[in-house]
Formats: sequence, structure tokens, C-alpha cells
Amino acid sequence: MSRKAGIVAGCWLLACVGIGQGPGGALASELSLDLDPFRTQPRTEKIYPLDKSQPFYLSLDALRGADSSLKLDDLKLDFDFPLVYHPRIERWLNYFTVGEGREVFARWLARSGRYEEMIRQILREEGLPEDFLYLAMIESGFNPVAYSRARAGGIWQFMPSTGRKYGLSMDWWADERRDPEKSTRAAVQYLSDLYARFGSWHLAAASYNAGEGKIQRAIDTYETEDYWELLDYSFLRNETKDYLPKMIAAAIIAKNPERFGFTDVALEPPVEYETVPVSDATDLRVIARCAGATYQEILRLNPELLRWCTPPGRSWQVRVPKGTAQTFQLAYAQVPPSQRVTFRRHVIRQGETLSEIAAGYRTGVGAIMQVNGIRNPRTIRTGQSLIIPTPIGFAPAVVASAPRPTPKKSPAPPPVTKNPPPGTKKVVYTIQSGDTLWAISLAYDVTVAQLKSWNGIRNHYELKPGDTVMVYTTQSEPLVLASNPPATPPQNSSSITYTVRRGDNLWTIAQRFRLRIEDIQVWNSLERDHILQPGDRLQLFVPKEN
Repeated sequence: MSRKAGIVAGCWLLACVGIGQGPGGALASELSLDLDPFRTQPRTEKIYPLDKSQPFYLSLDALRGADSSLKLDDLKLDFDFPLVYHPRIERWLNYFTVGEGREVFARWLARSGRYEEMIRQILREEGLPEDFLYLAMIESGFNPVAYSRARAGGIWQFMPSTGRKYGLSMDWWADERRDPEKSTRAAVQYLSDLYARFGSWHLAAASYNAGEGKIQRAIDTYETEDYWELLDYSFLRNETKDYLPKMIAAAIIAKNPERFGFTDVALEPPVEYETVPVSDATDLRVIARCAGATYQEILRLNPELLRWCTPPGRSWQVRVPKGTAQTFQLAYAQVPPSQRVTFRRHVIRQGETLSEIAAGYRTGVGAIMQVNGIRNPRTIRTGQSLIIPTPIGFAPAVVASAPRPTPKKSPAPPPVTKNPPPGTKKVVYTIQSGDTLWAISLAYDVTVAQLKSWNGIRNHYELKPGDTVMVYTTQSEPLVLASNPPATPPQNSSSITYTVRRGDNLWTIAQRFRLRIEDIQVWNSLERDHILQPGDRLQLFVPKEN
């Protein structure tokens, strides 16, 4: 019997995909299911439509008690997305309710309160099923700063190329894939294009995961446009085979949280804001002050901003807490442009590179190149002045100084120096929160290697606030305030200690944890030519997946 879907236009509630039933007309409750949602399904599985004319039972252990099962009539199933039953759905229902995924799903459910109203409104405006909301749920758990190992980002997990295709910009300053509203509009347009191509919301959703090319090849190979029938073949990856079942399971639970035991999950309040324009680069602390908000509030409302200020050289729409737009505009107009963002002057010293300079100021090579019009980082020269964008209050301006010796590679620091360099005086510096050996070396115009040598330091993480280090310097005062505010770890990140293994280098570690080499160098006071050794320990701030 043919299993191709017949979805009647306008009848979204319970579209039946394939009319045939299993052997002997068995109900879903009679199926013997393997509850591991990541295991390949046997090709003998059949599809059962959700049909309210007959009882439908979910064999969920969590719901076994006084009642042996949960009937379909007990569930809220007001879907506007074509809904079917497939054994993979039940496996995901079990995983999210009684399996390892319960705790994760509870976080997703709570977080859905932030963006559900906004996402549904945009889907409704564009004529798409509002229940595509749950596609965002399974993609990111409604986490705007989520990144996958494949470099997909944001609530809708756009890959960089697809994001740019649908108008989302990405650079060192901002990643609009992390903008909840802009990325939602881009995702809606992408899904609309996929539906126009395939004429099926099921295939559109599958294409969102696997790519339209992959789905088209599957259709051509097996001569069927039925997503559920394609699951019988090995052509699609398990991730794509589980994509719709996972989404439908998430939707069923989210619409019936109490029935699935999520009685103690409180939805987070919707994100409410007003949008105000700022011209050119503006420090987020200035924006917060003008809006009467905190810096953290501005960061939370603008997850697409990757740095401490809005992008330079262009106007930017910034979100401020609801009810503060007028206050912001009045206060912002009183702030002189020179006080909206700060720039420092740095005179390049002998042996310095842009990467080294950027690490010292906790900024990026791209930012320095953009502000100074540098096309090739190898063209900089000793004595050249650079303008460095820095957060307000970061440090006083750096002045020209005597050339600094080029750091030399050293696999291990030498013993403490008994004889200080001639013409220098001893300074005892007290470590403060946020200090790094690199910042201190800049402050006193010495090298990290010298600091390690003078103090017998082998590992940067031995330093703690309150410790003291000896510095032999010709400077009467530090050139740069060493105790700069600590570099803000990425939002929603966790600190880990990574032990270097054989074959590791900074590039491979940065790729593995989706970090920038410059950030790892700053967090760990590493010189540009530092050679990692197996057993070294590094502090990393790793983005959380959920």
C-alpha cells in the first residue's frame, strides 16, 4: 500500500501520513520499542496516524501509576503543523521525560518564555505554521549564544554561509545569527523558500537540517516525496531521521507540560525592549549609563554584540530595557562623541606583532587592522603609532618607550635571577584580580620571560590575587595600569582547566573549543612564540551548549 502523504490544505490538525496500519492493526502501545533515541531504527517500522477516532496510548514509564497509559484525548494537540505518529517520536518522548534529556528539556521549556511570543508573531505574519517554534527549541534550546561544533550559531543555528545568504552579517564585532529577532526573520524566509521548493513542511524541516541538496538527492534516488518513507533507507543520517520526530515530541511535551511531569518549570518572562540607534562605535557601558540600566542588562538584550562596544564606522540599532528609550536618547545626546568610546595610542616596540599587541589590550587583530587601515599585518614597523580601541577605563594611553628585547623561546624558565639588569630598580608588585603576566610586562616594559625568571614562575596559574612579584625596571611609574578589569568571559560560558596533550597546539585547542587563539593567550599569559608542552594546563572559557 502506498504510504505517501495526503495533506489537505487548511487541515493542519491531524494530517495523516500513510493510511496503512501495522501487522494485525496493532496500536502504538503494542510496539516493542528500543528507548535509545540515537540508535538506528529497524527498517520494518511503520507509520501510524494520530486518529482521535480510536484510542492512542503512549507507553511512557513516567505516566504509569494509577492509570496504565495516557490517552490521546487527554493531550492538548492543537497543532498547525502536519502531525503524525512514528515510533521515533515515542522514543524522543521517553528521552525527554524519563531519560537523560529531562533536565535539558526543562531548561529549554523555561527558556521558551523569553522568545515564544516574538517567534509565533513573526511566523504568523509570514503565513508559516506557528509550531515551527519547536524547530528553534530542538536546534538551540532557545539559547541565542549557542554555537555548534560545525560553527552553526544562534537560536536557529544558522551556518555562516546560509546566514549571510539570508542577510545576517558576521564579523569580529557582531554576529547577527545571535540576534533573536533578525535570525527568526531569516529562518522564516529560509523555511518559506524550502517549502516553495518541496511543497511539504516535513521536507522543508528536514532540508533545514540536512540541506536541500541532500533531501533532493534522497527524493530522486528513492522516487518518493514522503519524508517518513525516506526513513526506511540508509541514505539520510540518523540526525535527519530523528529531526522531525524530535521536533514533534518536543511540541507535544511543551503543549502538555503538566501531563509529562514538568509541573515545577516556570517559564521565563518575555524579553521586552525598545530599540534606539547609535552612531558609530559606542561603549556598552556608556549605553547602559544613558539608559539607566546595567552593563549586563545591555549585554543580555544584545547577544549579537561580541565586544564591549557597537561596531565602528556604522550606525547600530541597540536594544535597551522597555521604557528607557526616551531617557537614553536625552542622555546620549549630551555625551560628546569623544567620550562614547575610547582609543589608546600604542607605539610598536621591537619584535612586537599585531597578535601580541591585540592580546595585551584584550582586543582583536581585526579590530586594530580595521581602525588603522592595515591590510597586511606584516607591514607594521618599530616606532609606528597605532590606535587601539579599548573599553572605557581600561588603561591610560601607552607612550613611546625604549625598544624591548625580542622574546626568545624557552621551554622552561631559568632559576631566579640573582643579579638584576644594570640601571634598573626593584619594584614589588601586588597581584590584583584580573592581572596577567602579560599585562604586568606591558606596565613595566619588560618581558613575560623576564618576570618568570626573576620570580621563579613556571606556570601562570600559580599567581593569585594578593601574591607579589619582583620587577626590575627603569620605569618610575608603570606605562599601563596592570590591574585592568579582567577580560569578560563569553556570555553563558564555563571555566575549565585543559591539560595539554601530545600533538596539541594553540590552533588545534582553539578549534576544538570554538575559541580564538588571542583569547587563550590573554587568559593564560602566553607569549606569541610560546611552545606548549604535554602536561601544561590552560584556563579556558568554553561556551555552553545548552
